Amino acid sequence: MLPLLPSVQNCFHVGYVVPELGEAMERLTASAGLRWAAARTLPVTLRTPAGEISAELSLTYSVQGPPHLE
Repeated sequence: MLPLLPSVQNCFHVGYVVPELGEAMERLTASAGLRWAAARTLPVTLRTPAGEISAELSLTYSVQGPPHLE
């Protein structure tokens, strides 16, 4: 039988999309003891079937890892 995640040993980071970054960081700190790099907000352009949308993306990485949580 093959392992469920055969490449996890080579995984540097895993990304999650959450509605509120600060809240998610607090919950993961409380539940898993994670610490975080400084959060950043970057402008992005998203391409959709209806056209391009300009938005801002907030992100951070866990200090612990790999794998790091993004």
